[in-house]
Amino acid sequence: TPESAYALGRALGKQYQKGMQGASRIPNEELRAARRQELERLYRDPAVNRLKEAGQGGMDVPLYGEALLAFYGDRWEAALKSLGEARRQAPWAYEILVLEGDVYLEWALQVQEKGDQTRTEELLNQAAQPLELAANIARSDPAVYEDLARVWIARLELARSRGRPAEMILARVDENLRLAFAADPNRADTYVLRAAALSRWADILHETGREEGPALEQSSEAARRAIALDPANAEAYNLYGRNLWR
Repeated sequence: TPESAYALGRALGKQYQKGMQGASRIPNEELRAARRQELERLYRDPAVNRLKEAGQGGMDVPLYGEALLAFYGDRWEAALKSLGEARRQAPWAYEILVLEGDVYLEWALQVQEKGDQTRTEELLNQAAQPLELAANIARSDPAVYEDLARVWIARLELARSRGRPAEMILARVDENLRLAFAADPNRADTYVLRAAALSRWADILHETGREEGPALEQSSEAARRAIALDPANAEAYNLYGRNLWR
């Protein structure tokens, strides 16, 4: 049915988003590209096929489905246009705000890889705005706080590349992860984000001549907790292995 095709497409799409956010943190360019190609084959392409199969029959706000298809195709502006219209149709649907934030975030991550720090900062600021609105509506949804934490982790990397202080940024990551844990203390994804943030913080400490050992151990502990909760979580294993290698 259109409803089941849409549900499957959304589930596959979420796996694709999660995987791509993890892939952006792989330092080796060739490995990063290979992982992205794998994610496109495993999740993105099937998600797009299921959403096209569903058409407009599987969703309450058809423009949201159009935005998803544009998002998965990296057509950022088209996705944002559909989301703007969808928000006018369904101003109560916080999922539209979440997707808007995700579009800006993924766009920022791609721009960040190309070295355009000014544009990256602009896009990250735009990502935070709808996500903060969504968090005010859906206070019990840990995924919204996780998305906000991802924005601040990207800002952490931006501060690192600019050589700027990052303590306040790390505090904002911690704040959003604390809210995510309060909403659901047993989400592997939240522990993965904590591991990622602390791993980046350890990089900053090392590069500025400070002791990174405690941050690395805390990162590894969070990764181990994520693995215990979700033994198939590839990003948790990658983070744990990276910490051990260092």
